[in-house]
Amino acid sequence: MNYRRAWVALWALCASLNVQAENGPADLLEADFAGAAALRQNTNLVTLREVMALAESAAMAGEVLQRSGTAGLSAWTGFAPGDLSLVLREALEHRCRLLVSGPTNSPLFALAVQFPAERPASWKTGGAAFTNELTQVTEKGSWVVIQSKPGHTNLSGWVDKITADTNDTQAVLTFSANLDHWPAAVRPGLMPGLSALQWSSSVRGDGIRSLATLRFGTNLNLHLTPWNVPTNSIIDPLVAFSAAQDPTAWLNGAELLNRFAWSKPPAQAYLWSVSLSPFMCNGAVSAPDAQAQLDATGRALVERYKPAAGNPMLGQLVHDTNLNRVSLTGLPIAVPFLKLADDPGYLTFGFFPLIGPAKQGPAELFNQVIGRTNLVYYDWEITEGRMQQLRTVTQLRSMIGMGGLHPTNALSEEWLTAISSHLGNSVSELTQSGTNQMSLVRRSPIGIGAMELVGLARWAEPFPVIQRRQRRASTHPVVLPSLPAPAQ
Repeated sequence: MNYRRAWVALWALCASLNVQAENGPADLLEADFAGAAALRQNTNLVTLREVMALAESAAMAGEVLQRSGTAGLSAWTGFAPGDLSLVLREALEHRCRLLVSGPTNSPLFALAVQFPAERPASWKTGGAAFTNELTQVTEKGSWVVIQSKPGHTNLSGWVDKITADTNDTQAVLTFSANLDHWPAAVRPGLMPGLSALQWSSSVRGDGIRSLATLRFGTNLNLHLTPWNVPTNSIIDPLVAFSAAQDPTAWLNGAELLNRFAWSKPPAQAYLWSVSLSPFMCNGAVSAPDAQAQLDATGRALVERYKPAAGNPMLGQLVHDTNLNRVSLTGLPIAVPFLKLADDPGYLTFGFFPLIGPAKQGPAELFNQVIGRTNLVYYDWEITEGRMQQLRTVTQLRSMIGMGGLHPTNALSEEWLTAISSHLGNSVSELTQSGTNQMSLVRRSPIGIGAMELVGLARWAEPFPVIQRRQRRASTHPVVLPSLPAPAQ
């Protein structure tokens, strides 16, 4: 499902461009996808083929394409939502290439699809699916090109170049994005300083290896310190582990620092998931004066989220200075918390505090980051295990915000359940490769991980919105459930 999400998300971003024009046209996005048919025929991609063959995957793909047809693209392309979904479905089945170019207030596009000898009737010149006032259709050999009207030199030259290219692509997906020319409203919010992105995913063994280059508009000025993994806090049996250096320097962390009254940007941050409970997603953040930081954060959170008619939220925040812990009480089962870690200079947080002895996480995993001087971010996961926890956490988030939940037979829930046993492990590494550049390497059986899979499901089928009620503070004491100690 990685190919469908990547194209839909990238195209949706381009479709939402709507700001004042800049001087002259520019290439905003270029992409090349091998096609779903080619992936199904590749015998090396055992796991991806299994996922694609599931009936639940076919149903989910239809839902994603249907949603993409109404995600702001129709007005831009001139297609009715149903016709646009058909165009996307048939284009993604084959090798297709996309260029988005032009001034940012009125970008133009060209979509070229390479068909076998017999193409669908709707893709023949003059087909009903292409009847609109904003696009034109041309045929160039084995390619059919849909492009904006009127075309300009950027599009025309690109179409001539790519339709003359007779080489088969060796990659699953490649794309490049010139983010400097994208309006701020649609740039990736997680990395606000990112100016350009190049991505390539190709078959490697029985999985997909992705390489990416991320260039920033200014020097990163990262403060990479020796890795100090909070090994006393991270316990087995792990299903995921992430480590980040100077995270607020390259991620959009200013709002979080302000919200949590953080006095100094953390040097390192860690996340991990433990299979003992669906709620055991935990983390740790470095804080030189952990006690003072906990006190300041506790006061800020209680003040920010105190009961109010305009702030509907399930549960109640409690800052217990005797236990040195901030907790959100009154939720079913989960008890989100922030407290002093067992490792000096760290605060730890999570959704479910462990009670009882625990086995320390594996040193072999921690050694993947310790001693590496240019490593900025590392992530390892058993995708099935992390995905199950993210499903639970996103449900909890909806409940806290007084939202609804899906029934178990919802399309997205059935899809996530069906694919879960096919997913294997995924590893991602982000390193600093220049003063203003980072490089990403990812290895995964299907090209993406748990966060993208759950994110796609929640985007395609959002949680229902229920009528919001004024929150009432719980008067019932909360007893933390105990868990069996893991095997030594």
